[in-house]
Amino acid sequence: MCSNIIETVNLCKKYKTTYAVKDLNLQVKKGEIYGFLGPNGSGKTTSIKMLLGLIKATAGSVTLFGKQLESDRNHILKKVGALVESPSYYGHLTGYENLKIIQRMLNVSEKRIEEVLNIVRLTKAKNKLVKQYSLGMKQRLGIAIALLGKPELLILDEPTNGLDPAGIHEIRDLIKSLPETDGITILISSHLLSEIDQMATQVGIISEGNLIFQDSIEVLRNKSDSQIRVRVNDANKAKIILENKFDDSIQLDANSNLILNKTDDNHISLVNNMLVDSNLSVYRIEEIKSSLEDVFLNIIKGEYS
Repeated sequence: MCSNIIETVNLCKKYKTTYAVKDLNLQVKKGEIYGFLGPNGSGKTTSIKMLLGLIKATAGSVTLFGKQLESDRNHILKKVGALVESPSYYGHLTGYENLKIIQRMLNVSEKRIEEVLNIVRLTKAKNKLVKQYSLGMKQRLGIAIALLGKPELLILDEPTNGLDPAGIHEIRDLIKSLPETDGITILISSHLLSEIDQMATQVGIISEGNLIFQDSIEVLRNKSDSQIRVRVNDANKAKIILENKFDDSIQLDANSNLILNKTDDNHISLVNNMLVDSNLSVYRIEEIKSSLEDVFLNIIKGEYS
Protein backbone atom coordinates (compact mmCIF):
# COMPACT_ATOMS: atom_id res chain seq x y z
CA MET A 1 0.00 0.00 0.00
CA CYS A 2 1.33 3.44 -0.99
CA SER A 3 2.14 5.65 1.99
CA ASN A 4 1.91 8.83 -0.10
CA ILE A 5 -1.40 10.65 0.04
CA ILE A 6 -0.22 12.95 -2.77
CA GLU A 7 2.23 11.94 -5.47
CA THR A 8 2.89 13.76 -8.72
CA VAL A 9 5.18 12.54 -11.49
CA ASN A 10 6.74 15.10 -13.84
CA LEU A 11 3.66 17.30 -13.55
CA CYS A 12 3.73 20.23 -15.98
CA LYS A 13 1.56 23.19 -16.90
CA LYS A 14 2.56 25.19 -19.96
CA TYR A 15 0.96 28.37 -21.23
CA LYS A 16 1.99 28.92 -24.86
CA THR A 17 5.79 28.82 -24.62
CA THR A 18 6.13 29.35 -20.85
CA TYR A 19 6.05 26.70 -18.14
CA ALA A 20 4.17 27.78 -15.00
CA VAL A 21 5.06 24.40 -13.47
CA LYS A 22 7.66 21.99 -14.84
CA ASP A 23 8.39 18.37 -13.88
CA LEU A 24 6.86 18.65 -10.42
CA ASN A 25 7.41 15.54 -8.27
CA LEU A 26 5.59 16.06 -4.98
CA GLN A 27 5.45 13.37 -2.30
CA VAL A 28 3.17 13.99 0.67
CA LYS A 29 2.87 11.19 3.23
CA LYS A 30 -0.14 10.40 5.41
CA GLY A 31 -0.39 12.52 8.56
CA GLU A 32 2.12 15.13 7.42
CA ILE A 33 1.76 18.89 7.35
CA TYR A 34 3.50 19.58 4.05
CA GLY A 35 4.63 23.18 3.61
CA PHE A 36 4.58 24.10 -0.08
CA LEU A 37 6.85 27.12 -0.09
CA GLY A 38 7.82 29.59 -2.77
CA PRO A 39 7.82 33.26 -3.77
CA ASN A 40 4.69 34.79 -5.22
CA GLY A 41 4.32 33.69 -8.83
CA SER A 42 6.45 30.58 -8.36
CA GLY A 43 3.71 28.13 -9.40
CA LYS A 44 2.16 27.15 -6.06
CA THR A 45 -1.46 27.93 -6.90
CA THR A 46 -1.15 26.46 -10.40
CA SER A 47 0.19 23.23 -8.85
CA ILE A 48 -2.65 23.11 -6.33
CA LYS A 49 -5.26 23.64 -9.04
CA MET A 50 -3.82 20.68 -10.95
CA LEU A 51 -3.94 18.55 -7.78
CA LEU A 52 -7.64 19.36 -7.50
CA GLY A 53 -8.40 18.90 -11.18
CA LEU A 54 -9.41 22.55 -11.51
CA ILE A 55 -7.04 22.98 -14.45
CA LYS A 56 -5.73 20.33 -16.80
CA ALA A 57 -2.05 19.46 -16.69
CA THR A 58 -0.02 19.76 -19.87
CA ALA A 59 1.92 16.62 -18.96
CA GLY A 60 2.59 14.29 -16.03
CA SER A 61 0.27 12.65 -13.54
CA VAL A 62 -1.43 13.25 -10.17
CA THR A 63 -2.04 10.39 -7.75
CA LEU A 64 -4.16 10.92 -4.63
CA PHE A 65 -4.68 8.12 -2.10
CA GLY A 66 -2.86 5.75 -4.47
CA LYS A 67 -5.27 6.36 -7.36
CA GLN A 68 -4.81 8.33 -10.56
CA LEU A 69 -6.82 11.56 -10.39
CA GLU A 70 -7.89 11.32 -14.04
CA SER A 71 -9.37 7.84 -13.65
CA ASP A 72 -11.69 8.48 -10.69
CA ARG A 73 -11.73 12.21 -10.03
CA ASN A 74 -15.16 12.54 -8.37
CA HIS A 75 -14.63 9.64 -5.95
CA ILE A 76 -11.12 10.77 -5.00
CA LEU A 77 -12.05 14.42 -4.44
CA LYS A 78 -14.81 13.44 -2.00
CA LYS A 79 -11.95 12.78 0.43
CA VAL A 80 -10.35 16.19 -0.17
CA GLY A 81 -11.15 19.57 1.36
CA ALA A 82 -9.63 22.71 -0.11
CA LEU A 83 -9.35 26.45 0.33
CA VAL A 84 -7.79 27.96 -2.79
CA GLU A 85 -6.83 31.65 -2.98
CA SER A 86 -9.72 33.11 -0.90
CA PRO A 87 -12.84 31.62 0.70
CA SER A 88 -16.20 31.86 -1.06
CA TYR A 89 -19.18 32.79 1.06
CA TYR A 90 -22.51 34.63 1.06
CA GLY A 91 -21.96 37.80 3.07
CA HIS A 92 -25.66 38.43 3.66
CA LEU A 93 -26.03 35.02 5.36
CA THR A 94 -24.75 33.88 8.74
CA GLY A 95 -21.82 31.54 9.18
CA TYR A 96 -24.22 28.73 10.05
CA GLU A 97 -26.37 29.41 6.98
CA ASN A 98 -23.31 29.33 4.73
CA LEU A 99 -22.31 25.97 6.14
CA LYS A 100 -25.89 24.71 5.85
CA ILE A 101 -25.82 25.27 2.07
CA ILE A 102 -22.61 23.25 1.67
CA GLN A 103 -23.84 20.57 4.09
CA ARG A 104 -26.88 19.97 1.88
CA MET A 105 -24.71 19.83 -1.25
CA LEU A 106 -22.37 17.29 0.35
CA ASN A 107 -25.26 15.37 1.91
CA VAL A 108 -23.54 15.06 5.28
CA SER A 109 -25.18 15.11 8.71
CA GLU A 110 -26.35 18.49 9.99
CA LYS A 111 -24.48 17.68 13.20
CA ARG A 112 -21.28 18.13 11.21
CA ILE A 113 -21.96 21.88 11.01
CA GLU A 114 -21.65 22.25 14.78
CA GLU A 115 -18.56 20.02 14.76
CA VAL A 116 -16.67 22.15 12.23
CA LEU A 117 -17.79 25.38 13.91
CA ASN A 118 -16.26 24.06 17.11
CA ILE A 119 -13.06 22.97 15.33
CA VAL A 120 -12.48 26.44 13.84
CA ARG A 121 -13.75 28.20 16.98
CA LEU A 122 -16.65 30.03 15.35
CA THR A 123 -19.48 28.61 17.47
CA LYS A 124 -20.15 31.94 19.20
CA ALA A 125 -20.24 33.76 15.85
CA LYS A 126 -22.33 31.22 13.94
CA ASN A 127 -25.44 33.46 13.87
CA LYS A 128 -23.54 36.58 12.86
CA LEU A 129 -23.66 37.78 9.24
CA VAL A 130 -20.47 36.81 7.44
CA LYS A 131 -20.06 40.33 6.02
CA GLN A 132 -19.51 41.39 9.64
CA TYR A 133 -16.74 38.82 10.17
CA SER A 134 -13.13 39.88 10.46
CA LEU A 135 -10.74 38.63 7.78
CA GLY A 136 -9.44 35.96 10.15
CA MET A 137 -12.97 34.76 10.89
CA LYS A 138 -13.71 34.56 7.15
CA GLN A 139 -10.58 32.45 6.69
CA ARG A 140 -11.68 30.14 9.50
CA LEU A 141 -15.12 29.86 7.91
CA GLY A 142 -13.40 28.88 4.65
CA ILE A 143 -11.50 26.16 6.49
CA ALA A 144 -14.76 25.03 8.17
CA ILE A 145 -16.35 24.68 4.73
CA ALA A 146 -13.32 22.66 3.57
CA LEU A 147 -13.66 20.39 6.65
CA LEU A 148 -17.40 19.84 6.32
CA GLY A 149 -17.13 16.63 4.30
CA LYS A 150 -14.70 15.02 6.80
CA PRO A 151 -11.76 15.07 4.35
CA GLU A 152 -8.69 12.90 4.73
CA LEU A 153 -6.65 15.50 2.85
CA LEU A 154 -6.86 19.27 3.37
CA ILE A 155 -5.26 21.63 0.82
CA LEU A 156 -4.88 25.25 1.89
CA ASP A 157 -3.54 27.93 -0.45
CA GLU A 158 -1.99 30.84 1.49
CA PRO A 159 -4.53 30.62 4.37
CA THR A 160 -2.81 33.32 6.46
CA ASN A 161 -2.47 35.82 3.61
CA GLY A 162 -3.50 39.32 4.70
CA LEU A 163 -4.15 38.39 8.33
CA ASP A 164 -2.91 40.36 11.33
CA PRO A 165 -0.56 38.60 13.80
CA ALA A 166 -3.45 37.44 16.01
CA GLY A 167 -5.27 35.99 13.01
CA ILE A 168 -2.13 34.25 11.78
CA HIS A 169 -1.62 32.72 15.23
CA GLU A 170 -5.20 31.42 15.30
CA ILE A 171 -5.00 29.81 11.86
CA ARG A 172 -1.58 28.34 12.61
CA ASP A 173 -2.75 26.70 15.85
CA LEU A 174 -5.82 25.34 14.09
CA ILE A 175 -3.79 23.79 11.26
CA LYS A 176 -1.27 22.23 13.64
CA SER A 177 -4.04 20.55 15.63
CA LEU A 178 -5.84 18.87 12.71
CA PRO A 179 -3.52 15.91 11.95
CA GLU A 180 -3.59 14.79 15.58
CA THR A 181 -7.25 15.45 16.41
CA ASP A 182 -8.84 14.52 13.07
CA GLY A 183 -6.18 12.41 11.32
CA ILE A 184 -6.01 14.82 8.40
CA THR A 185 -3.04 15.16 6.05
CA ILE A 186 -2.43 18.80 5.14
CA LEU A 187 -0.74 20.55 2.24
CA ILE A 188 -0.37 24.26 2.94
CA SER A 189 1.17 26.76 0.54
CA SER A 190 2.85 29.97 1.63
CA HIS A 191 5.49 32.47 0.58
CA LEU A 192 6.44 33.02 4.24
CA LEU A 193 9.11 30.66 5.54
CA SER A 194 8.50 31.75 9.14
CA GLU A 195 4.94 30.44 8.91
CA ILE A 196 5.92 27.13 7.33
CA ASP A 197 8.72 26.68 9.89
CA GLN A 198 6.17 26.83 12.74
CA MET A 199 3.68 24.42 11.18
CA ALA A 200 5.20 22.00 8.70
CA THR A 201 6.83 18.61 9.18
CA GLN A 202 7.86 18.37 5.51
CA VAL A 203 8.79 21.15 3.09
CA GLY A 204 8.81 21.52 -0.67
CA ILE A 205 10.29 24.67 -2.18
CA ILE A 206 9.20 25.74 -5.66
CA SER A 207 10.84 28.46 -7.74
CA GLU A 208 9.90 29.47 -11.26
CA GLY A 209 7.79 26.34 -11.54
CA ASN A 210 10.56 23.95 -10.47
CA LEU A 211 10.63 21.97 -7.22
CA ILE A 212 14.14 22.69 -5.97
CA PHE A 213 13.96 21.24 -2.45
CA GLN A 214 11.85 18.55 -0.79
CA ASP A 215 12.64 17.07 2.61
CA SER A 216 11.86 17.37 6.31
CA ILE A 217 11.85 20.75 8.04
CA GLU A 218 14.78 19.49 10.14
CA VAL A 219 16.93 18.95 7.04
CA LEU A 220 16.11 22.49 5.94
CA ARG A 221 17.07 23.88 9.34
CA ASN A 222 20.35 21.95 9.26
CA LYS A 223 21.35 23.82 6.11
CA SER A 224 21.82 26.88 8.26
CA ASP A 225 25.60 27.42 8.42
CA SER A 226 27.29 28.21 11.74
CA GLN A 227 30.17 30.59 12.35
CA ILE A 228 31.91 31.89 15.46
CA ARG A 229 32.10 35.61 16.11
CA VAL A 230 34.90 36.82 18.44
CA ARG A 231 35.14 40.35 19.80
CA VAL A 232 38.57 41.49 21.07
CA ASN A 233 40.28 44.79 21.93
CA ASP A 234 42.60 44.66 18.86
CA ALA A 235 41.00 42.78 15.97
CA ASN A 236 43.79 43.41 13.46
CA LYS A 237 46.47 42.02 15.81
CA ALA A 238 44.27 39.01 16.62
CA LYS A 239 43.69 38.39 12.91
CA ILE A 240 47.43 38.26 12.20
CA ILE A 241 48.10 35.91 15.14
CA LEU A 242 45.39 33.44 14.10
CA GLU A 243 46.28 33.49 10.41
CA ASN A 244 49.94 32.78 11.21
CA LYS A 245 49.00 29.91 13.53
CA PHE A 246 46.34 28.22 11.43
CA ASP A 247 47.47 29.22 7.94
CA ASP A 248 43.90 30.26 7.26
CA SER A 249 42.23 33.49 6.21
CA ILE A 250 40.28 35.06 9.08
CA GLN A 251 37.46 37.45 8.17
CA LEU A 252 36.53 40.67 9.94
CA ASP A 253 32.91 41.85 9.86
CA ALA A 254 31.76 45.48 9.61
CA ASN A 255 32.11 45.90 13.39
CA SER A 256 35.68 44.55 13.47
CA ASN A 257 34.70 41.20 14.97
CA LEU A 258 36.67 38.10 14.00
CA ILE A 259 34.61 35.56 12.03
CA LEU A 260 35.72 31.92 12.34
CA ASN A 261 34.31 29.19 10.12
CA LYS A 262 35.57 26.32 12.28
CA THR A 263 33.08 25.83 15.08
CA ASP A 264 34.14 22.78 17.12
CA ASP A 265 34.73 23.34 20.84
CA ASN A 266 38.41 22.36 20.87
CA HIS A 267 39.26 24.85 18.14
CA ILE A 268 37.36 27.67 19.85
CA SER A 269 39.10 26.92 23.17
CA LEU A 270 42.50 26.96 21.44
CA VAL A 271 41.73 30.30 19.77
CA ASN A 272 40.65 31.81 23.08
CA ASN A 273 43.81 30.63 24.88
CA MET A 274 46.05 31.96 22.09
CA LEU A 275 44.45 35.39 22.19
CA VAL A 276 44.67 35.61 25.97
CA ASP A 277 48.31 34.42 25.94
CA SER A 278 49.00 37.21 23.42
CA ASN A 279 47.76 39.77 25.98
CA LEU A 280 44.56 40.45 24.05
CA SER A 281 41.27 41.02 25.86
CA VAL A 282 38.54 38.67 24.66
CA TYR A 283 35.20 40.37 25.23
CA ARG A 284 32.82 37.92 23.62
CA ILE A 285 32.69 34.58 21.77
CA GLU A 286 29.35 33.62 20.23
CA GLU A 287 27.89 31.33 17.61
CA ILE A 288 26.04 32.94 14.72
CA LYS A 289 23.80 31.01 12.34
CA SER A 290 22.16 31.87 9.06
CA SER A 291 18.47 32.49 9.49
CA LEU A 292 16.02 30.15 7.81
CA GLU A 293 15.11 33.07 5.55
CA ASP A 294 18.76 33.22 4.45
CA VAL A 295 18.70 29.48 3.77
CA PHE A 296 15.47 29.83 1.81
CA LEU A 297 16.82 32.67 -0.31
CA ASN A 298 20.07 30.78 -0.93
CA ILE A 299 18.12 27.72 -2.10
CA ILE A 300 16.09 29.94 -4.44
CA LYS A 301 19.36 31.41 -5.78
CA GLY A 302 20.77 27.92 -6.28
CA GLU A 303 23.49 28.20 -3.65
CA TYR A 304 22.26 25.05 -1.87
CA SER A 305 21.44 21.80 -3.62
